[in-house]
Amino acid sequence: MKIALIVRHFHKRGGVARWCVEIAQNLIKMGEELHIFTYTSDVELKQAKFHKIFYLPFLKYIKNDKLKNLIEVPIFMIINSLMVYLQRKNFDIIFHNGESLIQDIYVAQSCYKSWLKLKWRNKDRKWIFYPLSWFLLLCERWNYSLKHTKRFIAISSVVKRDMMECYNIPDKAIEVIHSGVNLKEFDIQKKNFYKNKIRKKYKIKDNEVILLFVGYEYKRKGLDKVLNAMKLTNLGNIKLLVVGEDTSNIYKYKKWVNEDEYLKHRVIFAGTTSMVYEYFLGSDVFVFPTSMDAFGLVILEAMASGMCVITSSEAGASDLIENGKNGFILKDYNNIKEISNLILMLTKSKQKIKNIRKNARKTVINYSWENVSKRIYRVFKEIKELK
Repeated sequence: MKIALIVRHFHKRGGVARWCVEIAQNLIKMGEELHIFTYTSDVELKQAKFHKIFYLPFLKYIKNDKLKNLIEVPIFMIINSLMVYLQRKNFDIIFHNGESLIQDIYVAQSCYKSWLKLKWRNKDRKWIFYPLSWFLLLCERWNYSLKHTKRFIAISSVVKRDMMECYNIPDKAIEVIHSGVNLKEFDIQKKNFYKNKIRKKYKIKDNEVILLFVGYEYKRKGLDKVLNAMKLTNLGNIKLLVVGEDTSNIYKYKKWVNEDEYLKHRVIFAGTTSMVYEYFLGSDVFVFPTSMDAFGLVILEAMASGMCVITSSEAGASDLIENGKNGFILKDYNNIKEISNLILMLTKSKQKIKNIRKNARKTVINYSWENVSKRIYRVFKEIKELK
């Protein structure tokens, strides 16, 4: 089968890009002919054919994400759509995660219209004046139509619900296939090794509990709530590792931490890394009170690493959590005291942590990328037969 995958950047940093890399690698293993349309790639995949989209050189020097995306996203979508349209007869299946206008299968990692509705309810109206918001909304409206897409794959029941509510897509046209996790990469047998490595690297004492936050959009993912919850615990034996950089807001958060007498000794900004598994395996509790996350691949990776997860029902991956058994789902992601109480409880109950870690790992065993890829491939075969 000749398959075309469209993704703006082909790398393992960030949930959407990592999803594409993992699925691509497994499609190659299945013996499929894979064509990847992308701006950039730092993942070696010799068996795939790369179709590079022209990337304006000056874009890599722009530090402001909003300005960079305003230029980069529309150019990529327009150029790749034209390229793929002219070659579409050469492919059995064309799929992407919302970064093109030509597709057979649309893998919905989120519903942008639903996200804008949430912003509106929270009285955040800045997006109205950002041209890219309107461009993405128009593109999503085009793609979320059965006239232009033969089948939808939603990565969680949250995304499926949003798609049906916002665009009236029929239930039978959407299949929920959760994201996967690389069980070899997040190898729980290496937990002690990375635990020692991380503690040595950041000079964290053995009696200190390491909290972990991973994300690029600090506010939406809930970093401010994590910081306030830490302060409320007033514990002296906790440290927070923040992995991932919100380039638009990182200086504001660093200033906040550096000016706070309690936080400045307990919060470490670790930056970005392609070896995020080291931090998952080396930490104890994953705190992720997101206000909206279509799935939240980091939740699955934390569970695979044998971590205690605290997250919200707004994360699609909460589908996999049984509250109190293999993780914790917040009743209200805005409730700082609720987050604080869970942190307090987990720092004091070693047996509770041990049981949750064991159950969390057991839950994700069935969500290997191999299994996820097989389910997606079955959808590909169905659509190919209908063409």
